[in-house]
Parts: sequence; structure tokens; C-alpha cells
Amino acid sequence: MKSRNIVIAGGAGFIGKGLVEEWGANNFIVVLTRQQPAPPAHGNILISSPMALTN
Repeated sequence: MKSRNIVIAGGAGFIGKGLVEEWGANNFIVVLTRQQPAPPAHGNILISSPMALTN
């Protein structure tokens, strides 16, 4: 399967976590979230949150 760029809004929630785990191995994932999630299991996942924009 061809690698894709995927944006998941709410990726730290119940459904989002499953999508990140399922699609993260073969795709580049950008997760948009208000929460500070656990570090991703795959190296091709970028997590963006409002907390990252402060400081």
C-alpha cells in the first residue's frame, strides 16, 4: 500500500488512538489534539496541541 499523509483531529481520544495505531505503521500521521497524549509508538507520527504552541 502506498504511504499517505493523514490528519486525525481528536487523535488522543478513544477512536483516534485506534486510528493512529492502525494507520501509523505505514503512513505519516498528524494528530491534532487538546490533550497531551503519550509518545507515539511509531516514528512517523507528529502530535500537535495548543500546549505545544505556548512557552
